[in-house]
Amino acid sequence: AHFGLCGIIELQSDWVLQGLARALEVETDEPWAYIQSDRTGKQRSYIEEFGFIWREAKVRIASGHVGNVADFPRTHRHQPYVATFNSGNFDFRFLLIHTRWTTEPERAAEVAQIARDFHWFQTLTTERDVILAVDFNYPPTSPKMGPFRNLPDTVNLIPAGTLTTLKASGQGFSSWYDHLYV
Repeated sequence: AHFGLCGIIELQSDWVLQGLARALEVETDEPWAYIQSDRTGKQRSYIEEFGFIWREAKVRIASGHVGNVADFPRTHRHQPYVATFNSGNFDFRFLLIHTRWTTEPERAAEVAQIARDFHWFQTLTTERDVILAVDFNYPPTSPKMGPFRNLPDTVNLIPAGTLTTLKASGQGFSSWYDHLYV
């Protein structure tokens, strides 16, 4: 385990983070903590959760936002999840989102809403440090990703062309749909 904090999208179980924390504690001989969102989704056939897991010696949950983000325009299939963390003298918000795989207009509207949400969290307080981990179901080169290309001082940390979507049954990776913006 060469990380201090991990955001996880598309959790399908209420218990997986508890098991992962225990496994990491055995592996690292250090305590790990986690938080998990409420179940979210508009369709009963596909519900998922978001979560964060962190090494307690390196990262702490901080005062601030923790929970699902309100979706007043009802644009998101899964309400985004945000938490505020502290690592040393660095305070930041970490936002997790998974977009819908539906019609092109619905997906484009959701991408535009995510850009607005991200910008809102960046300007909410004087603390502008926000990490956004998102499965857009689009590569950043897609014309639908225009709202993100127009955000000032925003960088996608996933190198161009990186295959990030894990295929089923150990078949490797496909698609450049996952993004990590700061």
